[in-house]
Amino acid sequence: MDGRRISRRAFLAGSTGFALGMAVGSMGLLAGCMKPEQKKQSALAREPWEYQKLSPNKAARLAYEAYFDNYCTYSVLKGIVEQLRDRVGEPWVSFPMKAFAQFHGGVAGWGTVCGTLIGASIPIGLVTWEPEADVYFETPELMTSDIMRWYANTKLPQFKPEKPLRTEIKASTVAGTPLCHISVNRWMKAEGDVGFFSDYRVERCARLAADVAAKTVEVLNTWRDGNWNYIMMPPYMIYETTCQENCRDCHSDSVPKVPTKGNP
Repeated sequence: MDGRRISRRAFLAGSTGFALGMAVGSMGLLAGCMKPEQKKQSALAREPWEYQKLSPNKAARLAYEAYFDNYCTYSVLKGIVEQLRDRVGEPWVSFPMKAFAQFHGGVAGWGTVCGTLIGASIPIGLVTWEPEADVYFETPELMTSDIMRWYANTKLPQFKPEKPLRTEIKASTVAGTPLCHISVNRWMKAEGDVGFFSDYRVERCARLAADVAAKTVEVLNTWRDGNWNYIMMPPYMIYETTCQENCRDCHSDSVPKVPTKGNP
């Protein structure tokens, strides 16, 4: 096993294990005083949610159509959660997708991480976390990191609806980053200097949401079959700081030196 991964596991286990143990222990003590329905709800708070294999094509279509209602994060959730409501039932039926709509536009329009990636990471976390593992969120982290890397390095959008709901578009671009600001502006320039509030950009982001929803389902289906393995460690383990993998988009040639004093 990679030495950096051992260090990572030791660090994360040490920083999260006590808090998780206290939380699970507290829920166990409270369970004795609960009614049966309350016990069922309590179990859902400490167990992964059930996942059944879904259709990537249906996820893409649902996400594309939902974008025009509540934008990127909600639309990716719709493509995944709507199918799980049909296949699994609760707790997915009660999952409040609209509570996450504010993450659109790179979190409330701040242009940070693309909201489609937040929409992907939420069901990944609910489904794949491992409550008995030393680092219970290791699988969700690695899976989310791989999807972010795919997003940054893939020519998108690829999804083509049978009939565009806003307008036809022609450009697909490699963002080089998971940041909404750079991703969307790079695409707008390639499309012909179209505006952010134009039908062109709206159509593009709807199709991008379809791509991310489909990719997330493909990855979760592979995990459900027991065949998933991560592609690369997250950037913070490779570069020893939280970062992207395309620093020069923002820093030009003046990429800051990474401090390493005190690292294991």
